Amino acid sequence: MKYLETILISFTREVINSISKNLGMFFSALTTTSLSFLVLYLLLIFYFNIENIQKKIINQLTIHVYLDKDIKGEKVREVIYQLERINDIVSIQYISSSEALRRIEKELNIDISKDLVVNPLPNIVYVKVGDPRKIDDVANNIKKIKGVKEIDYWQEYVKNLSKIIDILNKIFIFLIVLLSFGILTIISNTVKMTILARRNEIRIMHLVGAPNWFIKYPLITEGIIILFLSNFFAFYFVKIFYNVFSNWIFSNASFISLIPSDFFNTIRNYIILISFILIIFMTSNTIEKYLKKLAQGE
Repeated sequence: MKYLETILISFTREVINSISKNLGMFFSALTTTSLSFLVLYLLLIFYFNIENIQKKIINQLTIHVYLDKDIKGEKVREVIYQLERINDIVSIQYISSSEALRRIEKELNIDISKDLVVNPLPNIVYVKVGDPRKIDDVANNIKKIKGVKEIDYWQEYVKNLSKIIDILNKIFIFLIVLLSFGILTIISNTVKMTILARRNEIRIMHLVGAPNWFIKYPLITEGIIILFLSNFFAFYFVKIFYNVFSNWIFSNASFISLIPSDFFNTIRNYIILISFILIIFMTSNTIEKYLKKLAQGE
């Protein structure tokens, strides 16, 4: 137990010694990494919210099925029966032309039926699809039903919206990957610079027989400290900003549905976990290469 305590104290001293001797480099790396994480979290916020908005819009899509003028009574029930047999349709609402006219009059608070000789509004069925990805297939099946005059679900609008969002998503993914690689490179380079700044000390420790792990792990720990501190600062700064922004959106544009801020706690955990594993691998590999050169007398 005493041995472990001694090792732990020596290890802690080495970490503090490494950081204190290269304090300017440490804070420079911490600042740069924090800003990189800040931009990364902002990109992720935009990415996931755009995905969420796209899903909300598509999920709210309804197929408007316009029936022929002569479709009434039993024929309407036959059309609805045919619609019910189509897979992926989850709800059907029939609105007759007279009901549609009454709704318009009520909404506009006017009486226009007395001036009309013929009701110009069609009989319409609102169809909700369970899986929005299959909306084209459902629409094609509806067109085959006898008595259906026309259907509309803003297909061109949906396709154009999907194309734009797909392009934005690809750009965001590229930037996220690029930024993530940049963060790892900054931390790895900081460890490399620390090795160069302390190369004489490391050489002496190696010559007097200090085990490789005693040389290696304080340097890896320095990279991990930079990772956790920079992530902490960036995450909570962005979370405070996002909460303020979400409240403003809720007050001024409540029709826009944003992802709750708690969702980003999960994202943060994944980022820390993946970064932690990669930082250990990258810095360990860098230090191992340097120790091998020492062992070979280079």
